Amino acid sequence: MMFCTAMLFRAAMLFRTAMPFRAAMPFRAAMLFRTAMPFRTAMGLTVALHSAACVTSIDRDDGSLRPAIPATAVVVPFGVSTDATDLLMANVYDALLRRLIAAYKESDLLTMQQVLMQCRGPSAPAWVRDRIDGFARLCLGLEVELHAMAASTLVQKTVDANVTDVPPDTVAEPKSLPLGSEIGDQIEFELVVPPLPDSSMRFGGKDDEDPVAFSVEAEIIDEFVDGSRRRVGDSALLHLPDTITIGADGSVAPLRLAVQFKFADIGAVRRRVEMRVDILPGFVGSRADRAPVRRVTLATARLVQWQRGYLPIQQQPLVSLQEAMKIGDAKHFPHVRLAAEFAPAVDRAKVLNLLIDWVRLGKPDQAQVAMATLAAIGAANIQLGDRDGWLAWWQGRR
Repeated sequence: MMFCTAMLFRAAMLFRTAMPFRAAMPFRAAMLFRTAMPFRTAMGLTVALHSAACVTSIDRDDGSLRPAIPATAVVVPFGVSTDATDLLMANVYDALLRRLIAAYKESDLLTMQQVLMQCRGPSAPAWVRDRIDGFARLCLGLEVELHAMAASTLVQKTVDANVTDVPPDTVAEPKSLPLGSEIGDQIEFELVVPPLPDSSMRFGGKDDEDPVAFSVEAEIIDEFVDGSRRRVGDSALLHLPDTITIGADGSVAPLRLAVQFKFADIGAVRRRVEMRVDILPGFVGSRADRAPVRRVTLATARLVQWQRGYLPIQQQPLVSLQEAMKIGDAKHFPHVRLAAEFAPAVDRAKVLNLLIDWVRLGKPDQAQVAMATLAAIGAANIQLGDRDGWLAWWQGRR
């Protein structure tokens, strides 16, 4: 058995050295593309498809979830020349194929398309055509990647504003607001991916042989009235519930991926959420026209949420600031911060004077809130808690 194994190994090495192309070629091609294997996550997701759209609910109240994505190499098949006498032609095609590899690594779609045109034709040997078929699929996948990166958008849904308890002589109420503008509310975004021009593209659902998956990542930065911050991250892996095709029969209807999520209210006065949606490594298209795609970012978005009940303060920021500072209790500290942020430029001088009065004469907790608010609105970059430093800055302005 050991003798047979050794003989087979020597024969394999002899065949490897006899190849007219460098042996590293298939192995390098194998590493050009990696695709995600089926994955599992402990997170419960509710997904439904309505007119080529999927809805995913993500409810987060505590720790973040960042599942690993197991991956395996996918080999793009390349033929091997059996005509070792035509070394000149072999070297020519070898150079062209190397250009294709470099162009793919650099996401250079135009170069790939130009080189593929040079390699195609009835005069190309069969072993070259086999290789070109593999690169043509890579080229199609790259075209999908670049198109989706350039054309995809993340749109936040809006809702009609319903502001109550606001004096009638205030600024006109907005007609619509971003859905989930208050901390603790559900947030809804929709990823929109238009079809390729004059082309259809198939995206496999979760039960398809080639399921297309998306990664949604969110970073949440909570800001508190005393100037402290809390930063957490979360992520989810999403599949389409069913296979869909966009761009079929000239249709311009896009792929719509709706994501709904909600994060608990932990007492912050202001929350910033940054989102990113990636398509994960996999395949798009039909089995006859199967194109690999790599992980690329399709769209990003940012939104700000405010403490619940912020709208009346936003309508009358200066009045709200004066009233909150007159009361001066901890319950109204968020009002101070919100009113100062919402105040227009024409009221900035009055806002600064009111806040500095708290720095100079307020109780320790009032002074802390005033300094944190001054820093939040960009008045100066001075260490929080340094009352003398803030008063010296103020005196220097005068």
